[in-house]
Amino acid sequence: MYRERTLALLLALVLSVGTNGLMARSISTRLGDWKIVYNQETGAFTYKHRGRTVLSDSQPEATYRLAGKEVRLSSADCNKAQLVKSEHGDSVCFVLSPRKDGSTVRMEVAFSVHTDALLTRLDLTADRELSSNHLAPIRVSVPQQMPAGDYRMLKVPFDNDDFVRYHYYRLDTLMLSYEVTGIFDITSRKGIVIGSVSHDHLEKRRGDRGPGRQHDPSAPSL
Repeated sequence: MYRERTLALLLALVLSVGTNGLMARSISTRLGDWKIVYNQETGAFTYKHRGRTVLSDSQPEATYRLAGKEVRLSSADCNKAQLVKSEHGDSVCFVLSPRKDGSTVRMEVAFSVHTDALLTRLDLTADRELSSNHLAPIRVSVPQQMPAGDYRMLKVPFDNDDFVRYHYYRLDTLMLSYEVTGIFDITSRKGIVIGSVSHDHLEKRRGDRGPGRQHDPSAPSL
C-alpha cells in the first residue's frame, strides 16, 4: 500500500464562529470536547467544540500523480465514507472513496485531540505508487458566519524571514501566512489558530482573504 500524508492543527483558543445548517446523511463522531460531522451530500466537514461551531464546510483536497497523470481529488468527489475508530477511542479516521469507477485511490482524513487542540491528518492511499505535493486537510471556500467584532488575520513570515515581520491584517485584504495563522477579534483577542504540526519537505502556507466580517480562506494548504 502506497501512502502520501500531511498533518495539520486546528486549535480553538476561543470558539467564535456561528453554526451553519447540516444536511441529512451526515456521519458524526466525538473526540473529547470536539464533535466532527461529515456531510455525505457535500463531502464537507464541520468542527464543533463544546457545542459551538469552529469551522464549517471544510473539504479536504489533494493533487497527486499516478501512472504519469496528475489528478485533483477533493472530498466533494467522494460518494462513499467509512468511519474507523481506534481501539482506545482516542482517534478516528474517515476513509473516503471517489465516485470514479475503478479508482483505487482513497482519502483518509484522521483526527485526534491533543490537550484542547484538534489534530487532523490527510493521507492518500493506492495500490500503486503515487506522489503528491499538495495535501490540504483543511480547505474552506465558503464564507464563515462570525459574531460582531473587529477581526484581524495573523501573518507569519516564511522561515522567520528577517525582511518580513509578523503582522496582522484586516479581513478585507489578501495575504499569505506560512506554517500557521490566526483569526481573532482585536479587542477581546478571541479567535482560532490553524497551522501545520509536521511535514517532510515543503513549506506550508495559508491563504486568507475576507470581505468585511466574513472569513473566506482561499484554499489554505495545511
